[in-house]
Amino acid sequence: MDLQESEKIIKVDTLILGGGISGVFIGVEFLQKGLHDFLILEKEELSGGLCRSFKIGNLYYDAGAHALHKKAIESSEKLQKIIDINELYCQKRNASVFIFERFIPHPLQLHLFYAPLWVRFKCFMSYLVRPRIASNDLLNWLQTKFGKQVCKYFLFPYNEKVWKTNLKNISVNWVSRVSSGSSKFLKGLFFSGDQNYNSNEYVCYPNIGGFENLFLGSIEKIHDNLVVNSEVTNIDLDKKEATTRDGKTYQYRKLVSTLPVDLLVKKLITKKNDEIITLVDQLEKVSTCLVTFLTTKHSTSLQRIYVPDKKYLVQRVIINSNSSQYLKKQNESIFSLEISYKDKNDLPSEIAILCNCKELLKDLDMIREDNDVKEYKIDFFEYMYPTQTINLENIILEVKRYLEDYDCYTIGRFGSWNYANIDGILNEVTELINQKF
Repeated sequence: MDLQESEKIIKVDTLILGGGISGVFIGVEFLQKGLHDFLILEKEELSGGLCRSFKIGNLYYDAGAHALHKKAIESSEKLQKIIDINELYCQKRNASVFIFERFIPHPLQLHLFYAPLWVRFKCFMSYLVRPRIASNDLLNWLQTKFGKQVCKYFLFPYNEKVWKTNLKNISVNWVSRVSSGSSKFLKGLFFSGDQNYNSNEYVCYPNIGGFENLFLGSIEKIHDNLVVNSEVTNIDLDKKEATTRDGKTYQYRKLVSTLPVDLLVKKLITKKNDEIITLVDQLEKVSTCLVTFLTTKHSTSLQRIYVPDKKYLVQRVIINSNSSQYLKKQNESIFSLEISYKDKNDLPSEIAILCNCKELLKDLDMIREDNDVKEYKIDFFEYMYPTQTINLENIILEVKRYLEDYDCYTIGRFGSWNYANIDGILNEVTELINQKF
């Protein structure tokens, strides 16, 4: 790196935009390969992105509903170098769906034994006559896998709350997350049992603190290459220069952006390309209003509750006070309630949101009265879930091809618009570095 202080020009071989987990992983991989001439620019005071954690009382909650799958870390030597498995608390996943005024083990479609008898009958009959056609959209795929009635009661209303779009617009390139299978469906319909039926049955969380504690060691490793409070305002692809709000100019040989690709193309890059802008305009995302309550102690062992009923704004409740032994020992409970939205103006008032969330917690029997709430916080995350639309893969491929002609690479959850877990992001980082550096 070469700094010309009087001109506020910094020369660096590789400039990385964004100090979230993707940016941190890139920095760690560079150092492991002996590459030190790079800088990571992070606009916030602290790095971590969507893996940041926040504290209320003695408890923690996270920007997203985070848990590290045990199988992911056991099967990845690279992840084990970043995360010390001895510092993790691992437990069986415990999640339920709140439906028919009761709790049914999640996923509902594989635990219908616990539904009312008339619901079980309808679901069984519709399963027998379900359509047997190949489908590339989520709406029809769900019906072919589970029949119309299971979709009517749970899969459609829940996914509509999460994604805020027509399910016909969503592809099936991510449906490995959805547990399915005829034998599993029929077993769950006729027999009791709480089985997760997938490879992610066990989840892990830091022994101490919030989810971000998993990455504090990695952030410390890249400390000398990390520049915080450094927001990029424009990028000149031809000159290979990035300018920050504080007036500094970074000259680079290669640029890696972990920022949302629509933000990169439409707002930061000075050289506008109408065709590329038209492509990124087709990308869809889900924003999240996260309402967190610190309450009197509740004895539930649940970690997640899924809520399809549309009379509630919330689609998922995260009970982070059950994520580790440390958190379980505290004298209070913490509940984070996720509300998806496309446009913040479509949300009701803060008072209406709080009232609806408290109503849900009372119906869940997590609180009995308003006075059980000791403290609350409302956070808004504009970029939370990238919607996996039908034409997404072609869009991202074309945008990446265009940017790579300027030695600019985009990566990460919103850089690649990829609904990926931690291990998936690390694999993407490794592939990029092996191919381009």
